Amino acid sequence: MIDNDDINITDYFLVEEYKAANELTLHVDNFRNKLTSFYLTFAGIALSGIVFLFQNNIVDAKTIYNMTDLIGLLMMLVTVIGFLFIGVLARSRRIQLEQYGIINNIREYFIKNDVRYWNILQLSKYTLPKARYFTGTYYWVLIIMLLNAVICFIAVYLMCYTINNILSLNAIIIGALTILPSLVIQHIMYFTIANNFREIKYEIKNGKLTVI
Repeated sequence: MIDNDDINITDYFLVEEYKAANELTLHVDNFRNKLTSFYLTFAGIALSGIVFLFQNNIVDAKTIYNMTDLIGLLMMLVTVIGFLFIGVLARSRRIQLEQYGIINNIREYFIKNDVRYWNILQLSKYTLPKARYFTGTYYWVLIIMLLNAVICFIAVYLMCYTINNILSLNAIIIGALTILPSLVIQHIMYFTIANNFREIKYEIKNGKLTVI
C-alpha cells in the first residue's frame, strides 16, 4: 500500500497510471480470449450446418446443387467476418503493446539509472514486446487465420464448382489459389495494424504542448 505522505501528487498520479495500464493489458488478454472463443463457435456452427445439410439428406441433391452459389456466398460472408475479427485482434494487441510502453516509461521515471533495480526487474525498453512470429499471441491468432483460410476455400469452391467435384483435382487447385493468399493477406493485415505504433515525444513550444 502506498502512503500518500511519502510521495508527491505527480508521483501518485504516475503510480495510478501504472496500475491502470497494467490492468488494461490484462483486460486485453481476457477480451482476446472471449473474442476468439466467440468466433470459433460462430465459424464452427457455420461449418457444422453445411456438413449436416450434405450428410443427412435434408434436401435432395438437385436442390443442394442449385443452392451451391448461395451457400458459397454465405461462407464468404463468414470469411469476411473472420477477417474483421483479425483486425479487431490486431488492434487490441496494438493497444496492449502501447500500454507496455507506458508501463516501461513509468519504470524509467522512478528507477532512472539505478542498475540494481533493472537487474531485479529484468524488464526495460530493450525487452518491450511487439507483434512477431512464433509467440503465444501469434499462435493464438493463427488459429483464426487458418480457419478463415479453410472457410475461404470452401466459399470459393462452392461458388465456382459443382458438389460432385469436391474431391477432384479442381478442388486442390482452387485450394492452392485461395488458402495461401488468404493466409498472406491476414498476416499482412495483422502485423501492419498491431505494430503500427511509435513512441511520441513532446516539448513545450511557445507555452504550448507540441509533438516533436
